[in-house]
Amino acid sequence: MVEDVPRVAPPRRYRSCLINLERLMNKSETASTGPAEVAVECGKTYWWCACGLSQKQPFCDGSHKGTPFTPLPYQASETGRKWFCVCKQTKNRPFCDCTSPLCATITCAP
Repeated sequence: MVEDVPRVAPPRRYRSCLINLERLMNKSETASTGPAEVAVECGKTYWWCACGLSQKQPFCDGSHKGTPFTPLPYQASETGRKWFCVCKQTKNRPFCDCTSPLCATITCAP
């Protein structure tokens, strides 16, 4: 039976294929858990990473190229602190809504 076959991690050369398959399924990758507190300036536009691949979380660095994702622009209407989602599971993009199970183990204070 199939259930009796032990699960083995795919060879390294196939891992990138699996990552690309996940991207094609329009599921963003989780960059981290919990929100990122950011000081924003009134009138400035920030580009929120929607794919989860950026090395400059929570903002875009262009890593989404070749994926179905595009960054989401946010223009600050006032200067202050905002809590941007980094797990990419929020329903209140680009802000953390603290409803993701990934945020359950942290103190969420947006």
